[in-house]
This record gives sequence, C-alpha cells and structure tokens, in this order.
Amino acid sequence: METKYFESLYPEDSYDKELEKVVGYIKEGNSSQLIGLPGVGRSNILGLLAYNKAVRLRHFPKYHGIVHFVTINFSEVKQRSYTDVLKFIFLCLGNSLREREMKQEYEKIDSLFKKALTYNDELVFSQYLKNAVEYLAIEKKLTVIFLCQSFEEYIPQVSDQFFTLLRSLRDKAKYRFSAIFSVARPLEDTLEPQILSSYSDFVVGHTIYLPLLDKPSMDFRINYLEKLVGKKVPDKSKKEVIELTGGHMRLLIVSLEAMLALSEAPSNLSDFLLTQKTLQTALISLWRELTPSEQAAITVGKIGR
Repeated sequence: METKYFESLYPEDSYDKELEKVVGYIKEGNSSQLIGLPGVGRSNILGLLAYNKAVRLRHFPKYHGIVHFVTINFSEVKQRSYTDVLKFIFLCLGNSLREREMKQEYEKIDSLFKKALTYNDELVFSQYLKNAVEYLAIEKKLTVIFLCQSFEEYIPQVSDQFFTLLRSLRDKAKYRFSAIFSVARPLEDTLEPQILSSYSDFVVGHTIYLPLLDKPSMDFRINYLEKLVGKKVPDKSKKEVIELTGGHMRLLIVSLEAMLALSEAPSNLSDFLLTQKTLQTALISLWRELTPSEQAAITVGKIGR
C-alpha cells in the first residue's frame, strides 16, 4: 500500500524534531497544529505519518501497529454541507482501513456507513461515526488519529458542531483519539472562541511551527529530482538556490526544475528565476497568505533598503 505514496520514499529522519513533538501530543491523548506557510511541507509531514513505515517505526517503535492515521483532505469539502463533511470523514476512515488491509475492521466501518446512508440524516451520521471510532478504539485497541490536511480551506465554514463532534469522538475513545490540523495560522487566532470552545482544551497551544528548511527531506527531494531528470545541478548553483529560497520546499523545487531545463547556468540566477511563471505563482501564493499588515511591513522594509 505505502509504496504508491511519494511520502513513503522519504528518509526516516525527515522532519525529525517536528514529528517528535507531534508524537508527544498523540501519546498524551491531545491534538496538535502544524503551522507553516504554503509549500513549506505540512502535507508532507502528514503523509509521512500515514504512509512511511520507517518514520512510524522510528517514532512509535513499540506501538506503530496500533496507531492508525486517517488522512482527511479538507480542500475537497470546503464548499460542502456539514452532512457531506461527515460522510467524507466516514469514507476516509473506511479507506484508511482498506489500504492497511484490515479486512474485519473495514467491513465493520463500511457496514456502519451503509446503515447511516439509509437515513441520510446529519444526527444519524454523527452518531454512527462516533460508534465507528468507539469500535476501533475500545474494541480493537487502535489509536485513531485524524490528519486534517489543508484545514485552513475549511475554516471559513467550520462551525462549533465540528469541534463538538471531535470532543465526542475523544470522549468515546478516551485517550485513543486525536487530530492533527494542518493550518497556516493557529486555530485560536483564526476562529471565534465559541467555535473552538468545546475542543480548545485538547488543541489550543499545541502548536508545531515548521522551519523553511529540513535538510533530510530537502536532500531527498533534490536527489529525486536530479535522478528523474537525469541531470545534476552544479553544487555552486544548488547552494545559491538554497540561499535565495531559504530552503522553502516549493520555491526550491520549482527553481531547480527551471535550472535543470537550461543547457547552462544563467549569469544572474535571481533575475532568471524571477522571470519563471512557476516561481511567480509560488510567490503569489505566499504573498496572499500574509495579512495586510505583514504585506505592508515587507513592502516598507524593501523600500527602506
């Protein structure tokens, strides 16, 4: 199952310090937040937990078999009703079990999902989902962890119902349930207090800020790209690109891709890169994530120099 996912190829020490903190919260029965700019590697970290066995063995040497990660990409339901969100979570839970070839557990969850579908009611779906997590956590002794990918895209429509559901799931599973939120800014800074209140005890302050540069994963991505293209970037140019991008993964990769397409290194690397559409798109994505005051501070700083 895991080899079809790109994250399964990463070295086991990728994002080591960040994952150590995440695992610490999981062991406490708490949830956490991965904070970082777009393209810095938040989704990669979630993928490492879900699909990289070597990473799981490194961080859960004794318990990796009973820790069950469920990837939920909230960008796919950002405009959907709460009932559809419940269905989607249910489907992701079932798919995660099927991919791990946990036949008995998958059939049980699939049966609960099909029963809930016959009612097509929000309260029924919520209750059946609670029953599903309770079955996995209490009867099967699994620790169920929701990997909430791209959660910032769902924030504009999230309600207190969602966090009340998470609280109920944790109550059902005791310490065998948690959620990891991939967001650009802390939930407590972007949500009204009443929306988060039912789950705040388990997630507020549990933040892991991602660095721009993680050397093991950066080295892997560069080597993988060079092997894919069949061409190496000169060490001097590679060092300059890393300095220009700060090691930001998306900026780094699109910059190297542009360079690998050339027959020889450009005379002025920064000027060349800034003409590339892929890099411009990545920079615009970063710019739009900043608040007006942050954008103003950067603009004033640039003018001041």
